Amino acid sequence: MIHKLIFLCFAMACPLYAHAQDSLSVSYIKGTHYNETLNSFKGVPFKVDYNFKTKDRKFTIVETINTTVFVLTAENSKLLQRALAKYQRWSRQANEEGVRLTKELGKVSAETTFWKTGGGKFFLGGPEELTLLFASRANNDHRFAIHFPNFRSRYNRYAEHKPRTLYLELSEVTKLAGILSEEGLQGLLDQAQKQSEIESRFK
Repeated sequence: MIHKLIFLCFAMACPLYAHAQDSLSVSYIKGTHYNETLNSFKGVPFKVDYNFKTKDRKFTIVETINTTVFVLTAENSKLLQRALAKYQRWSRQANEEGVRLTKELGKVSAETTFWKTGGGKFFLGGPEELTLLFASRANNDHRFAIHFPNFRSRYNRYAEHKPRTLYLELSEVTKLAGILSEEGLQGLLDQAQKQSEIESRFK
C-alpha cells in the first residue's frame, strides 16, 4: 500500500514519467457539474488512466479551480462497471415508461484520493466511499451521478475538500463502460503498443 501511495504521489508530480513507464492515459470523458444559480450544467473534463503494474484506474476531474482525483482498484472498478450497466438498463426502462427517478445504484470505495486548489500542492486523502446515483432531470433526461463525501487529508487534519457531484449523460456512460471493459482496455493497450513501436523506429 505504501509503495502504491509513493507511486501515485510521484505520478501526480511527474505525469509524463508515469505515462511512459507505468500508466496509460485511457480517455477523456465529458462530465458535468450542475449550477443551481443558473439552473444548468457546465462541462468538466473527466480523465481516466490505467496503471499497468497495479491494475488500478485513476480518475481525474479538472475544474477551473479544483482538481479532484480518486483511485479504484481493479475489483472496485468492476463494481463501477456493474453500476454503469444498471444505469443503462434503468435509463431504457425510464424512457419506455416516461418516468423520472432518483435512486441509488450502489456504492464504490476509492482506495486513495487526491485534490488540489489552483496551483497549490496536492493533498493526499484516505479511502472514501462514493455514492452512485440514477438521477432524472426530465422524463427523457436521466444521468449517472457520482456523489462524493468530504475528502480529508491523511497528514493535515485541517485540510479537507468537498468535490461537487459529477454527472454523466448516457452517451458518456456508454463510452466510460466501454473503456473500462476488458475488451475496450485491450484495444487501447494494443493502440498504445502500436504507437510505441512506431515511435521506436524514429531515432
